[in-house]
Amino acid sequence: MPNHGRSQPEQTVKPKFKVWVVFDDRVKFGDGRARLLERIDELGSIKKAVAQFGMSYRNAWGYLRDFE
Repeated sequence: MPNHGRSQPEQTVKPKFKVWVVFDDRVKFGDGRARLLERIDELGSIKKAVAQFGMSYRNAWGYLRDFE
């Protein structure tokens, strides 16, 4: 892309998008649940992950059961 004499550095464009799965008008999988799964994967523990989110273990377990 031409700079046209400007001294600004080139910017990299990074497209981002969000996806959610809905069944019977209920969100089954979205950004929050994806972040929870990522944190569980990083920490290797549901208990540690929910502590960082300030979420109860029972609530998180309910989310995970919805995936079955």
